[in-house]
Amino acid sequence: MAKFISMEVVGNANDYENGQQLLNVDQITGVQQSADQTVEVFLAGGTPGDKVTITLSTSTSGAVNPVMTANLGANAINRALTANPGGVKATVNWGVDDNGAQMYVNNVTFA
Repeated sequence: MAKFISMEVVGNANDYENGQQLLNVDQITGVQQSADQTVEVFLAGGTPGDKVTITLSTSTSGAVNPVMTANLGANAINRALTANPGGVKATVNWGVDDNGAQMYVNNVTFA
C-alpha cells in the first residue's frame, strides 16, 4: 500500500495553493462526503490539522460545484487508499460527476 495519497489542486484563487497535496495514509482514520463539493478526511493525532477539507469543482479556473447523487468524492479517496500501486504515492482519480463533467480539487484546508 502507498504511504501517501496525492491530489492536484487547480483553479484556487491563491495561486500558491495550487499544486500537489499529499496526505499520509497512516494518519487517515476516516473519509466522509458532507456535500457535493466537500469531502472531509479525518486524521489521527489531534489538533491542529486533524481534519482535511477538500473542495471539489468541475472547473480548472474556479469553484463550480459538481453534481452527484452518490458520494463520488469520498469513493475516489477510498479507492486511492485501498490501491496497491507498490510505490510510495497513490494518486486520487476524481472521475466525472453525474453530468459527465471532470472533477478537480479546487481547495484543500487543514483544520
